[in-house]
Amino acid sequence: MELIAFWILTGLVVSCGCIGNVCVKRFVGGKWISAGNCLNKDPVVVTNRLRDKLPLFTSCNGVRLSRIKPEFRFRNGGELTLNISRVGLKNVICDVSTDGGNWTIFQRRSGSRVSFYRVWADYVRGFGDLRGDVWLGLNVLHHMTRNGRWELRIDMIARNGTRFYAKYSNFKVGSSASKYRLTVTGYSGNVTDSMWRTRNTNGHSNGMAFTTRDRDNDLDGSRNCAALMDGGWWYNFCGYTNLNTIPEKMQWLDAGFLGTIPIRYSEMKFRQKI
Repeated sequence: MELIAFWILTGLVVSCGCIGNVCVKRFVGGKWISAGNCLNKDPVVVTNRLRDKLPLFTSCNGVRLSRIKPEFRFRNGGELTLNISRVGLKNVICDVSTDGGNWTIFQRRSGSRVSFYRVWADYVRGFGDLRGDVWLGLNVLHHMTRNGRWELRIDMIARNGTRFYAKYSNFKVGSSASKYRLTVTGYSGNVTDSMWRTRNTNGHSNGMAFTTRDRDNDLDGSRNCAALMDGGWWYNFCGYTNLNTIPEKMQWLDAGFLGTIPIRYSEMKFRQKI
């Protein structure tokens, strides 16, 4: 699928970016003329037939199913290309129906086809399959939530089939300098809060930096929680919740404070508050 990384307004290019690794600069004589390849600056010409695929959205806010081409629709939304400030083009999945829609999905776990036992660089840039298990990327999360007010929703299915959700009215991911520190407050939902105010302060994720098997940023001085729990997360002291681990270990703090809920499916999504 060909993607373009600039935005047209009234026929003019108002920003530019890349098609793959091609830096497009201006529209001349029915063709997009590039100043060069993003890597070696070789001249490239891009034909005008791609013009109808220009991304018009910077988030999933305001996206309706009718704006998603039928071949890219599935489940409760579909695939869309966003034009994200300081990132460029990024293909995402928009959930247009759950709880009023407007959600950008950044994490989904439904099986073992995609490994989440990854290194720091993978979690920063993202990995997986948009139509399956996916992690959108810490860099995207930061640049999308750095301005404005955002909220988080986590939908889960336990191994016994029970459906849960947790929602947080304040969600933000910090910069690389902060090691993508998480801000998540204002809980509501039908399952115990396992991110903000847990029964054990060693278990919450609010205010925590991100940890991977090769970047130990958690507060446990004796071990790397990502290595112990088999996946990257905003760990405190290797607490109760981990949705990025191997499927057999996916868990959420139990509502009855008696342990954890085994989870077989998770979907994390965020949207801007208007």
